[in-house]
Amino acid sequence: MAELDPLLSKRLRPFRAVAWVVYVVFAVGFSLLITVSVIRSVLSMSPPHASSGPVVLGPAECVTRATALWNELEAARTSLGAQPRVSQAEAHWATFRVDWLVRHRAAEAQCAVNQVGREGLKRAFARLETVMDLYTTHATQFSGEVGPAVDELKAALAEAAASPR
Repeated sequence: MAELDPLLSKRLRPFRAVAWVVYVVFAVGFSLLITVSVIRSVLSMSPPHASSGPVVLGPAECVTRATALWNELEAARTSLGAQPRVSQAEAHWATFRVDWLVRHRAAEAQCAVNQVGREGLKRAFARLETVMDLYTTHATQFSGEVGPAVDELKAALAEAAASPR
């Protein structure tokens, strides 16, 4: 390999320095944009926890609310395959998830799950949120992996039903 002329190397040094500065600025800027985008996305999909209000519901009413939230969550999960386009079910789930979490947080606040003596309710509401997180992963995987196959199946069945015998 031929070595560069030392004089040429010295003359190109400022250009190499500028190239490195441009590269580093671009890489850091791009990384910051991605980081800010991810943080905004997480914040928009995670409603804040509310503090307990002046009215605290009784344990029986809290269990009823938690059960209703569970039933709603389970119904939404089982309806993933009933979407018009199953490969788009993840978008529907993301909207449902935020709305559900808002109702979950409100019920938690009304039930004052952080008060002493309500550890069982706190555990139940925490488990509900854990199941929601797991179902969100399931919805994303279902939409991406199974969704296109189900969409093709639905299209094939519609085509077969419409074709003359």
